[in-house]
Amino acid sequence: MRNLIGSVRSSKGSLILLAIILALVFPSAAAAQLPCYNIHVDGDDIYCSNWQPNAVLRLRIDPGDFMASILTNEMGFGIFVDVYDIRGGQTVTITDNVSSVTYTVATIVIDKVDTCNDTISGTADPGILYITPWLDNRVPQLSTIVDSTGHWFVDFKTVGFDLLSGDQANAEQRTNVYPIYCSSRYRWTAGDCVGSAGQIVSYAGDVTVNGVGVRDLATLNLQPFDRLRTLADGYVDMAFGDSSAHLSSNSEVRIGPGTGPAVTTLDELYGVLKARVRDSSDEYMEVRTPVCIAGVRGTEMLVAASESETRITMLEHDADISTPDGLQSTVLHELESVIVTPAGIGVPFPISPNDIENSWERIVIAVASPVNLYVMDPLGRHIGCGTDGIIVNEIPGAVYSGPFTVPEYIEIPMPVRGGYGIDLISVGIGEYHLTIAGIGLGAEAFFNEFTGIVEPNQIIAFEQNLGLSDVPSTVKIDIKPGTFPNDINLKSRGVIAVAVLTDGNLDAQTVDRATIRFGATGTEAVPVHHAVEDVDGDGDLDVILHFKLRESGLLPGVTSAYLRGFASGREFEGYDSVRIIN
Repeated sequence: MRNLIGSVRSSKGSLILLAIILALVFPSAAAAQLPCYNIHVDGDDIYCSNWQPNAVLRLRIDPGDFMASILTNEMGFGIFVDVYDIRGGQTVTITDNVSSVTYTVATIVIDKVDTCNDTISGTADPGILYITPWLDNRVPQLSTIVDSTGHWFVDFKTVGFDLLSGDQANAEQRTNVYPIYCSSRYRWTAGDCVGSAGQIVSYAGDVTVNGVGVRDLATLNLQPFDRLRTLADGYVDMAFGDSSAHLSSNSEVRIGPGTGPAVTTLDELYGVLKARVRDSSDEYMEVRTPVCIAGVRGTEMLVAASESETRITMLEHDADISTPDGLQSTVLHELESVIVTPAGIGVPFPISPNDIENSWERIVIAVASPVNLYVMDPLGRHIGCGTDGIIVNEIPGAVYSGPFTVPEYIEIPMPVRGGYGIDLISVGIGEYHLTIAGIGLGAEAFFNEFTGIVEPNQIIAFEQNLGLSDVPSTVKIDIKPGTFPNDINLKSRGVIAVAVLTDGNLDAQTVDRATIRFGATGTEAVPVHHAVEDVDGDGDLDVILHFKLRESGLLPGVTSAYLRGFASGREFEGYDSVRIIN
């Protein structure tokens, strides 16, 4: 156990100075005379006050099972100095054998201190956040509410304060519930006011920068660490020298700290972003998502990102794609797409200009009525609340508002083309109002409305087709033809047989084998062998393809496998169930 006895001196002058300091950091606790402590997270120091005089204070921090002790002085004050690597979420317990106080360290992130606009912003735990002076610093004490998304924003102009380079203060959250008074403090220092990193050139709907609506901003200039968010009806276009970016609806991105005249960094992307660097420019743009980094020069790309998956599509020229740890990388060429997951970078697969010209940025399905939504996409993946009341979401990046919300909606970014089955499942009686909207990327946007009356225990079915005139419907495939369930033994080093079945939408013999990919996402393994035969006995010739199991990306927990490719110049997709055996 670490012994920190002697961290507090007992001379009269030191006591007076310490009393002043602790009165500043514990204004309400000093009056209440309750045992308390304040944690300076960045310095790993813990200031304790109102404990038993000349007593041993014992400290424990979990996780980590760290312990230490100090002696309080005649006033019951003590300081644990540089005691541990203190972080948000840790549990701190201090006791003097009379009182014991346990407190969970708050997690506060200071994203941006903007001396140009006299603001500071970041993220924190729910509740009130305080800006408190550091000793005799001139920064005033202010407070703000952390919003429902965990973001907070303080504007010093509201109190007529001019934030200057070198100003220093704390962002603090407190637990002030009798008999406990504890707090977590994170120190910040204001830097110089620098020129803008970029500008907002156009926007529509609800768009915020650091939690403030664009309409309320004094300037449309952007600086490093600015965080932009769009809601369902919003979008924003940004310019960075010879680079530009379009942030779609229900998306979020942060201007990276390295953004300057020659480099643009857009990080922490969630949603859909279209980025472009002018052909003749030497500028470099980097887009970061939770699972990958895409770097480009003189090119245009589309990035759709969720927490667990990113799809990148190159519209012009090439891009370097890598995982955040740098262990995997690839070059994505013009008219190629790739899917990246926490498991790594998939195999790039080709797209056609027709795919771009007839594609959508997202579709939104919303209903205001006594029904629940349940949708199946062209790959057979479901999202919504079914007749059994169970909520499912099998579509990466998609959002479901939940049952009984008003309105209840489903949003699917970068939707695959084909037929979408939409079920309205009755939970009462009354009029329903259904809207289906598509925001065009290359395809023309659409907005469809339907109204009617729903009865108890009724299911009303709709279908929305995306690009069916250009692309065949989802094709039928059969993994391990002739067997069910489709057991996949991961210990095997052999091949997996997958049949592409001829039907009214596809002649299997027209499949371009060079474009075929098969696996957990349909972007992994290439075929190593093929044969033509009537697999399902319907008199039509089908195609059997064989893929190496170790290249398929199939892992424990995967329940479906996908096959993607082109036939007669048009893209197709199919899936079948699998049962993984270790």
